[in-house]
Amino acid sequence: DWAARGARVFALDFELGPLRLLSTLLRQGQASVPRWRHGSNDYLSHVLRNPGAKGAAVLPIAGDALGPPLGAGGLRVASAFNLLDNVDQPLVLIRQLHALLEPGGTLVLMTPYDFVSRCTPPEHRLGEGIRVGDDPDPAAALRALLTGGFPELAPEVCFEITHERESLPWVLP
Repeated sequence: DWAARGARVFALDFELGPLRLLSTLLRQGQASVPRWRHGSNDYLSHVLRNPGAKGAAVLPIAGDALGPPLGAGGLRVASAFNLLDNVDQPLVLIRQLHALLEPGGTLVLMTPYDFVSRCTPPEHRLGEGIRVGDDPDPAAALRALLTGGFPELAPEVCFEITHERESLPWVLP
């Protein structure tokens, strides 16, 4: 936990609901959220617990990841979980995350590549609009994008991939 180690941590989200939930977790160490019960018309109360988060130095910020309200080059680590497939332009997101990082900074990405038309049009999707040759694989397109394989789209982006895992279970309630 970066905040527990004394790092400044910013939590950016476009919607206020997740930021309120985070604030409650930080203040109280737990929060109750409604969880839809599959196959029914009702919700169950689900308690999220994170005892390590209570009092942690995390600053929730409402903002757009495609135009974040943070200064360029000021972060040692930037992460995006379940975000690449939930923005209008994943390429812009990668460029913005790269710009936020200090030289030699670390980028942590997690995505199920579950692109939805209302969020990401096909021409902007990794593996569809952004391809490595004829390969429709979104992981291959992301890998090429991150390692400088698309200089015409993102000339400034060039990371060294140190860890990569595929086929992990992806469950979001």
